[in-house]
Formats: sequence, structure tokens, C-alpha cells
Amino acid sequence: MPERLPDRTDILILAIEDHAREDLRRFLRTLPNPAPTLLAIVGYENPATLQLVLESGAMAVLSRPIKPFGLLTNLAITRNVWKQNQQLARDARRFKRKVMGDQMVLRAKTILMAGEGLNEDEAHRELRARAMKRRIAIEIMARELVEMHDAAIPAGPGGKT
Repeated sequence: MPERLPDRTDILILAIEDHAREDLRRFLRTLPNPAPTLLAIVGYENPATLQLVLESGAMAVLSRPIKPFGLLTNLAITRNVWKQNQQLARDARRFKRKVMGDQMVLRAKTILMAGEGLNEDEAHRELRARAMKRRIAIEIMARELVEMHDAAIPAGPGGKT
């Protein structure tokens, strides 16, 4: 078993051997994030082997002896599923940033409404005007306003108020 994968490895076909359990776990910890597309080769099915397959993150399982029929299909489908998962992960990160930005904008508007007596539309326009004046995104302006507000509030007995 190699110490680590070569850089830019796209596909890894890994033999799941019960006698090499600890070496396999050690090797799996060295995989980059995101790990390459992983196909597991197993000689037989039992709970211990299945556990290793699940721990490996394999997206397909090939039985031993390997037959050429179906190998290319498994490779193509597994790689396609891997790419879809990567796209979903990117989308999830982007949506999470968007939601957090929206929450920050809402909090900044609330601060402006309470501090300057504005209604929600006026607070949004004010926040947008400040961001445009500095040529930054409204979410960045909102975060700065919230951070300044939080820094100006003295901490209560339990920490932040």
C-alpha cells in the first residue's frame, strides 16, 4: 500500500482486504479532500468488509475476480456520480454563504431601524447606499456594520448580550 496518492489522482481502485484493515484506514486518512473517485474491489462480502467499504467512501464495488464486462460502465457511472456530488457540495457552500449574507443584511437593517428610526425599506436603501459609496457588496457592508455594533455593546455577565 502506498504512503499516499500521487497528486491529481482522479480515480482510485482499491482492494479491500480484511488482513490489511489498519493499513487501509491509515491510507484512507491521507486522501485529499475531495478524495478521488473510489471503486472498491472485494473478494467476499461480510460485515467487516462492508464496514471497510463504507469507511473508504467507495462509490462502487467490484467483485473479485474482476470481469472486463461492466468495468468501464462502473467507472463511467461512478465518475459521473462523483462529479455530481462535487457540484452539489459547491452549490451547498454557495447557498450557505448566500443565506448567511442575507441573515447579516437583515441584522444590519434591524440595527439601522432601531438606531436611526428607519423603516425596513429605508434601512435597506441606507445600507445599499453605504455599500455603493464604498464600492463593496451589501453583505460586506452589513457584516462591518454588525461587527461595529457588536463591538460597541458592552458584554453582559454571561458574555455577549
